[in-house]
Amino acid sequence: MQEKTLLISKRLNKLLDWPVLHFSNTKDLQAEEILPLDNKTLVLDTRGFKESEFTDSLNLITNTYLLVVFGGNTQIQLLQSLIDSTNHVLLVGDLDEQEIYNSLVQLLEKKTLHEQRRNLSRLIKEEKVQLQEANSKLTQLVSEKQLKLKKFKSKADQTALFIETYNQALIRVNQAKSLGAIENSLIDILRTSIGIELVRIIYPQQFDSFIGNLSKRTKNFYTEKIEVRTQLSPTIVFVKDGKTPLRRAEIDLLSDITECIRLSIIRIDHLETSETLKKQWEATFNSIADSICVLDEDLNVRKSNLAYKEFETRLAKSDLNLVQAFSFLMDWRKQLSASTPKQKEHSVHLKGELLTYKVSMHLADSQNYVCILSDISESKRLERRIIDSSRLAELGLIGSSIAHELNNPIGGMLSYLQLIKMDLASQSPFYDDVVTMERATHVAKKS
Repeated sequence: MQEKTLLISKRLNKLLDWPVLHFSNTKDLQAEEILPLDNKTLVLDTRGFKESEFTDSLNLITNTYLLVVFGGNTQIQLLQSLIDSTNHVLLVGDLDEQEIYNSLVQLLEKKTLHEQRRNLSRLIKEEKVQLQEANSKLTQLVSEKQLKLKKFKSKADQTALFIETYNQALIRVNQAKSLGAIENSLIDILRTSIGIELVRIIYPQQFDSFIGNLSKRTKNFYTEKIEVRTQLSPTIVFVKDGKTPLRRAEIDLLSDITECIRLSIIRIDHLETSETLKKQWEATFNSIADSICVLDEDLNVRKSNLAYKEFETRLAKSDLNLVQAFSFLMDWRKQLSASTPKQKEHSVHLKGELLTYKVSMHLADSQNYVCILSDISESKRLERRIIDSSRLAELGLIGSSIAHELNNPIGGMLSYLQLIKMDLASQSPFYDDVVTMERATHVAKKS
C-alpha cells in the first residue's frame, strides 16, 4: 500500500500544477504548516492512524482542495461517514491502480469545476461589491451634480432677474427727464428685485447731512459717486429694507445702474441746455420784426416766427396765401441756388391798403427755402414825404430868391415915394396918390 500511495502521489504531480503533500501519520501532518491549503493536494495513508486521529486529521484539512485518503475498508467507511460534506476527497480502499487513477481524474474534474464555480462566485461577489461602490459613488455624484445644478439654476435665475432689472432700469432711466423721475423709477424697479426701498441722488452740499440722518436709522445702504464733469458730481444712495445686507452681486448690479444714471444725468443736463438754447433761439427768432418762414419744395410753410403768423393772418383776411400774394416765388424756386439768393420789392393790396414788402429768398438745403418779408411800407411813405418836403423847400428857396430880387427895386421905389411925399404939401392934388403908392409898396414888400 505504501508503494501504491507513492505511485498515486507521482501521478498527481503530473496531473496538477501545484505541490502534492504525502503524509502517513498524524504527527507528520501536524508538524507541517499546511494551512491555508489552497493550491495543494494532500495524500494521507490512514492505515497507521488511530480512529480518534481521523477526526483530528479532518479538522486540520477541512479547507484542502483535494484530499486522497488510503486505508482499509473499515477505515474508509468510517471516513466516508465523516466527510460526506466535501466533493474534494477521494477515499481509496481496495481499488486497483486504474480505478484509483480514473477516480483521481474524476475528482480533479470535480475540483476544477468547483474552483470555477468558486472563482465565479468570488467574481460575482467582487462585481457586486464594485457595483455597490460604483452605485454609491454614482449616487453621491448625482447628489453633488443635483446640488450644483440647483445652485447653478438659482444663480441663473438670479442672473436673469438682474438682467431684466438692469434692462428695465436702463429704459426707465433713459426716459426720465429729471433726477426725481430717475429716483422714483429706480424705487419701483429695485424694490421687487433686491428690496431697495429708497433711492436718492445727493449733491455735495447736502451729502453729509443726509448720510448722518440716514446712519441713525439704518446701516444697510450703498453709496457710489457719480462722476459728472459738467457740474458738481453727485452721489447716489441705495437703501435696502430689512437687515439682510447687500450681496456682492447686488452691489455689482447697483454699480452698473449707477453708470446708466451717470449717462442719464449728462443727457438731462444737455437736454436742459438744449431746451434753454431752443427757448433763447425761439425768443430771438420771434422778436425779429421781419416776417420769416421756412418753406418746403411745394412752398408750404414749415416753420415761421410770430411776425409771419401775423402777416399770414392779414393775408387770410384778404383771401390770399403767400404764393398768391407773391407769385414770383414759384419762378424763384426753380432759379435759386445757394450762392445766388433772390431779392425784390413787391406791393400787395391787403384790405384796401397798399403795402410794400422787400422779399428775399434763400436756399436753406436741398429741400427747404428761407423766405424773409420786410414791410417797407412806412419807409416808402416817409421817403415820399421827404421827397415832397424837399420839393417844397426848393420852391421856398426859389420863392425867397425871387422875393429878394423883387424887394430890391421895391425898396428903391419906396425910398423915392417917401422923398416925393416929403416934398409935397398935404394940400397938393398928387399927395393922396403918393400916399396910396407908398402903402401899396409896403404891402408888396411884406408879401
